Amino acid sequence: MEQQELPRMNMSTPNLIVVCVDQMQEGDIGGRFYHCYEKEPVKFESIVELMTKADRFFDEIAFPQASTEARSFTEKKKGLESKAYNKRRPERRVAVEEMLSHRGEKETFAVSVKFRQRSTWQGELLWLEESKKVSFTNMLELLAQIDKVLLLRKDT
Repeated sequence: MEQQELPRMNMSTPNLIVVCVDQMQEGDIGGRFYHCYEKEPVKFESIVELMTKADRFFDEIAFPQASTEARSFTEKKKGLESKAYNKRRPERRVAVEEMLSHRGEKETFAVSVKFRQRSTWQGELLWLEESKKVSFTNMLELLAQIDKVLLLRKDT
């Protein structure tokens, strides 16, 4: 099988994730995502869990930095808070090529979040099976694009 050339997208960004969708059930998805700091996948059982775990990953590597901080109605423990800009990013353990080699049972997407402004994400989504790229300005657009692809594939 001849490999398609991927559209231009910054694959060396430190927060690139490859989302492998393995199951679709009752309008929700499950699967795993990969990033360059661990060989093991991060598993998710719902779209909400995917977004939560990805957002937590972005916080851990401090990229892209969030322009807002989540509210908490519980008291923060002193000494545990650390500013994102003071965090040291871990070393890369996985090459981009290896990350991009993973495939979901249903579909596979590369997601590059460029900004986290207004409590949402802005970036690019690349559908790896078809080499199609779209930009998104919020999480809802991102989810709508993923859903559109999954519905398109389900109908064929």
